[in-house]
Amino acid sequence: MKERPHSILDVATIVALCITLILMLTLLGKELSDTLSRAPERHFSLFGLQPTPPTIDTIQSWMTFDYLDHVFKLPSTYFKTDLGITDTRYPRMSLTRFSTDKGISAAAAVLRVQNALRGYEATSTTSP
Repeated sequence: MKERPHSILDVATIVALCITLILMLTLLGKELSDTLSRAPERHFSLFGLQPTPPTIDTIQSWMTFDYLDHVFKLPSTYFKTDLGITDTRYPRMSLTRFSTDKGISAAAAVLRVQNALRGYEATSTTSP
């Protein structure tokens, strides 16, 4: 049996499909990159949720220092200096990790962070 040579239409279809696939993957990658670069609370909007930003009293041990810096608009080294953190994973470490490093309970770590935040708020509202 003789093989049928590829027609120009077959080749054009394959090329068009490849170009379409490349464009789709490029757009998907850009969308994913844009989504991941947003602030942590913006991720909830993908699912139609409107999260309430945490308050000092609702801080939990799963939160990271990076997240708390962002939510409370703190200088990026505030907790590192105030709490004496030397871990190289700071600020991308949770309060649970901080508690483990300091040998304290997660609840005690949350309390230390809450007190540090109250101290920051007290000094920033009394500054000229």
